[in-house]
Amino acid sequence: MRYKWFKTHEEVYEEMLENEEEAKKRKYTVAIKESEYIDPASPRGVKKRIVARNELFGTVIALVVFLYGIFTADVPITYIGLAFLLFEGRFLTKLLDEEKAAFVGRIMYILSIFLFFGAFIIAFS
Repeated sequence: MRYKWFKTHEEVYEEMLENEEEAKKRKYTVAIKESEYIDPASPRGVKKRIVARNELFGTVIALVVFLYGIFTADVPITYIGLAFLLFEGRFLTKLLDEEKAAFVGRIMYILSIFLFFGAFIIAFS
C-alpha cells in the first residue's frame, strides 16, 4: 500500500465546502453555550454587554479602596482608590460616540496615572 503524502483534489474541495458551510452557520448564529444558539435576526437579538465581569469586579475593589481612604481620612489611599476607579471606569465611555469615547478614555487614563503618582508623592513627602 502506498503512503499518501498529499490530499487529492477531491478531498481538498470537500474540505473547503465543509469549511464554507460551517462559516455560514457561524455567521448567522452566535454561540452562547455549546448547546444553545441565538439568531441575531430574531426579535430577541443578541444582548451587548457594556462591562465584563472582571472589569466590574475591579471597579468594586477600587470603590472599596476609595471608600476606605475616605473613611480613614487617608489622602494617598483615597488618591489610589480614585485612580483605580478612573482606570476601571473607562468602560463607561462605551456609552458615548466613538470619537468622544476615545478622547474621554484617554483623559481618564492619563488622569488615573497622575493621581497614582501623586499618591506616592504625597505618601513619601
